[in-house]
Amino acid sequence: PIISEMEFAAKYMGKAKTICITGSNGKTTTTSLIYKIMRDAGVNVALGGNIGESFAYQVATAEYDWYVLELSSFQLDGMYDFRADVGVLMNITPDHLDRYDYCFQNYVDSKMRITQNQHSRNYFVYSADDEVIAAELEKRTDMRMRQLPFAAKAAVASGAGDGFLVDGEFTARVGEKAVTIDTAKMKIKGLHNAYNAMAAALATLALILVLVLWVVITLSTGKTFIRRPDPTEPPTNGTRPTEETRETLPPPPENPYEPIDFTADEETGEITLTARKQNCANLTCFESIDTCGFKLVNSVFDIGNSE
Repeated sequence: PIISEMEFAAKYMGKAKTICITGSNGKTTTTSLIYKIMRDAGVNVALGGNIGESFAYQVATAEYDWYVLELSSFQLDGMYDFRADVGVLMNITPDHLDRYDYCFQNYVDSKMRITQNQHSRNYFVYSADDEVIAAELEKRTDMRMRQLPFAAKAAVASGAGDGFLVDGEFTARVGEKAVTIDTAKMKIKGLHNAYNAMAAALATLALILVLVLWVVITLSTGKTFIRRPDPTEPPTNGTRPTEETRETLPPPPENPYEPIDFTADEETGEITLTARKQNCANLTCFESIDTCGFKLVNSVFDIGNSE
């Protein structure tokens, strides 16, 4: 069969792991949030796929521990042995049907390829509010991966973890790690961005190496660096935004939180951060969280909720 760049490059990425995001809408914003959370946390991570640098180019020229990949249905169609360590499916609505013989089920099957080859040590993050995804999961009873649903309308519950939005706050939980976030304090607004943030939180909480602290810091202080392209703008580097690549990502700013030291007070649970760049010294975690309306749960330090 003809394989995609994703399938080809994955054979040469060594022990690196992947978080792969797809969906008819919201996948670029969610991909960017996941990448930024991991980057802020100091993870050796690259951004690629349908956004950023070529995945194959990055595999060939550098060594990363994690790749955050936005995947279109076109790319998924050429992936056979590839397995996402964490797969994220935002939603499925009719799109690109000319490619799929104007059969919506063909397009649905393409998007569901995000779960192919996943096993019991992998994670699948998905919208439980999406009726198309829900119908597909009812048919696919042999899925063995750990499922992490998120929702604002449907009741969700999963032993592995879940996310739910109620009264303007969402709680995302994976195992014993959880964050509760007031969406009014987020830099990106709207229900669609609450979905994006829930998916990003679940995907990163699934990683042992990312402390919940960084999920909170990034979502509370970070601004999305996504913007919708203007089709009237002149081409950049000889290229224009395409229908498939609907959003653009300028180079990320220098991370003001790297390198960072942190200490935890065993009695109070207070975490003190000491950053050595851009005058970010002596940031007190709970002061930042109280200001932004966030609560933090981190079983690693046995912190409990900050009030």
